[in-house]
Amino acid sequence: MILSKLNFDFFEEIRKREDSEILSHFGPAVGKLLIKHAALEDKFQNTCIWDDGAKMIPVDDPFITDEARQIIIDIRATTGKLLRAFSKRENQLLLEKSFNVKSQDFTKFNETITNLERLYESYMTTPLEEVNSVKSQLKQLESKVSDLNNSRDTKKDQLDKHIEECNKSKEVRNVQVTLLAE
Repeated sequence: MILSKLNFDFFEEIRKREDSEILSHFGPAVGKLLIKHAALEDKFQNTCIWDDGAKMIPVDDPFITDEARQIIIDIRATTGKLLRAFSKRENQLLLEKSFNVKSQDFTKFNETITNLERLYESYMTTPLEEVNSVKSQLKQLESKVSDLNNSRDTKKDQLDKHIEECNKSKEVRNVQVTLLAE
C-alpha cells in the first residue's frame, strides 16, 4: 500500500513544494530523503527512459552514460530507504494527512480489483444446488432448442416437397385441360 502512495504524482507534488515545508512536515531525515528522491525521479525521467517513454534503459546497457547509471543506483537505494521509513505507522499517517496524492492509473487498478473481489464473492456465495439447477435447466433448454430446430427443418423439407408436388400436379392438370380443350 505504501508504494501506491509513493508514486510519480506524489514526487511531482514534493518538487512543487518548498523544501522547508517538506522538512518541517516529515522531519529532517525523511524530509531530506523525499527531496532527494523527488530530484532523482525528475532526473530519471529525463535521462534513464528510452525515447518511446515507456521503458527504462537497462543498467548493463553498453551505451548508458555514467550519470544515468548512477541515477538508477541512487533511485534503488532511496526507494529502499523510503520503504523502510514509511513502514512506520507514524510516517504513513503524516503522508495521508497532507500528501494524499493518488495516481489515476492506480486508482482505476484498485477499483478493478475491488470489482473482481465482489464478483468472486458473489460467485462463491451462490449455493452449489442453485448452480447445478441452472446448469441442468440450461442443458434442457439446449436440447429443446435442438429438437425444435430439427423439427422445423423436417417440416420445412416436407412443405417444400408438398409445394413441388402441387406444382407438378397443377402442370399435369393444365396439360390435361389443354388436351381436352383441343
